[in-house]
Amino acid sequence: HGPQPGAVEAAIGAKSTDEVAVMIEAYDPLLMTNTALAIEDKNYMKSWVG
Repeated sequence: HGPQPGAVEAAIGAKSTDEVAVMIEAYDPLLMTNTALAIEDKNYMKSWVG
């Protein structure tokens, strides 16, 4: 997937960013913990819609 709508334009001229990106490659499926389920943003997938 590409960047979220408007992210490229917002990055023009930026000197730095304050974020962390993590990618995990797993052989077996990962399961979410109860803590992760409690803070899951169920609308996250909609944030990519322009």
